[in-house]
Amino acid sequence: MNLERYEFFDSNDYYDYEFYSEGPKGRIRKLVTFAKIPGTEPPIFNLAFGDRFADTGN
Repeated sequence: MNLERYEFFDSNDYYDYEFYSEGPKGRIRKLVTFAKIPGTEPPIFNLAFGDRFADTGN
């Protein structure tokens, strides 16, 4: 496959990924986070996606 993709940055634990989305509203910093739900077997993960704010890091 030869599809366009975003350049991304990952954390040391590979649970957090950041990239910049570029569109008509400009360049927006995005974050994708995987969080293991405690006590689940087999492991179950929650996936969160959204904007990362420069002022708070959230």
